[in-house]
Amino acid sequence: MATSEVTHDRWSKRRELEVDVVIHDGKHQPMRGLMINISIGGAYIEMGAPQPEREAAISLDFKTEIDGEPQYYHMPAKVAHVDETGIGLVFEDYDADTVEALKRLMRSVLGQ
Repeated sequence: MATSEVTHDRWSKRRELEVDVVIHDGKHQPMRGLMINISIGGAYIEMGAPQPEREAAISLDFKTEIDGEPQYYHMPAKVAHVDETGIGLVFEDYDADTVEALKRLMRSVLGQ
């Protein structure tokens, strides 16, 4: 998986990846998108219409493979911004399991 860094005013570097996701916002049928970068704090999802509104509470479901084993993620998040190509998310409701899952995913993206 090719990676590169995307830096902005964030407390964690974003890493590029491509993972299919399903977004639930409680207003629309489940929506599909493509996660193109992720950090411990959030992600950017490319998607068409409809899109969740800014500040909407959503959940993000996706699957990756780490060391040949499928890993399933269910991440509560808030929509930080919306643009013509997708949505920027901030992950919410962290617990120890969520942080560990994100760390494993980030290590996988980095090829470590």
